[in-house]
Amino acid sequence: MSKLELIEEIIPKTLSSIGEDVKHKVDCHKIFFKWREIVGEDAEKIFPVKIDGTTLTLYSSSPSLKDKFKYRIPQLIAKINSNIGEEVVTKINFGKTFLSNNQKVVEEKISADVEVAEVTLTDEEISDCEKKSSVIQDPERRKMLFDCLIAKKKSDKAKKFSDWHKCAVCENLCPPKENLCDICKITEQNKMIKAIQKIFSDAPSTKFFDVQKKIFELMPHMRPKCTLNLIESARMTLIQQTVSRLSFKDRESTLAKFFVMLVRQLPEESLTEKIIEKTFHEFRFDFADRPPLKPRNFKKFSSH
Repeated sequence: MSKLELIEEIIPKTLSSIGEDVKHKVDCHKIFFKWREIVGEDAEKIFPVKIDGTTLTLYSSSPSLKDKFKYRIPQLIAKINSNIGEEVVTKINFGKTFLSNNQKVVEEKISADVEVAEVTLTDEEISDCEKKSSVIQDPERRKMLFDCLIAKKKSDKAKKFSDWHKCAVCENLCPPKENLCDICKITEQNKMIKAIQKIFSDAPSTKFFDVQKKIFELMPHMRPKCTLNLIESARMTLIQQTVSRLSFKDRESTLAKFFVMLVRQLPEESLTEKIIEKTFHEFRFDFADRPPLKPRNFKKFSSH
């Protein structure tokens, strides 16, 4: 008996083995099933009607209740994710109007997705969904997984008819004008920022256009996103991280020289005492140990 696992532990592992996309779909369905448990007595007046990626859309006919929840969005997101046990929701929107006959939110922005109901699956595709869901012993949970797999198959098929294509990084589908799926947009952006900072770490005097050229070679799919503003932002973050580890009195260490080279974008042989002193003075309040205020400055601050 000690080797047996709880069903609550087996299902997430099984879903993950089938694919993170399927697991996310099941987690999204849990929000609708557990809504009363999450929200409590307000569940009848405000409820979820749609989840797109990690964005949940709620509807309520009560303006006061809507305002109440708008002020509590961070707490509500935390409560949803805590209840589900995964980070399923990162953003919450409110629908404009609600049609009770088909329970769909009508929003100002029309979705690019094709109606999934119009797509017909082949016997082979349905059989594949049955095979994947058969790993779940509990009939109710097996049916839930099967429905999710069918919906995913229909959605992917519908998207392909609308010229959706594979993400440049993963197997997910993207809209016609996009080259990355929503997940890869975030992960690849973070990778690119780290790559930019590594270029500056290796050679702090590298010019922006040279950094951009290297990123284009390393991550060609991120070419539209690798702007000079983003490179500058990544460099400034690295500068702040570096200066926070430095002592204001330090002018000789390798880290101190790296800091000045990064700020001024100069090679080490071009550094002078004047440049180093000026750079340290400009960032004097960002150091690990801030320099003491001079008497005249102290009077100025204490007068406020």
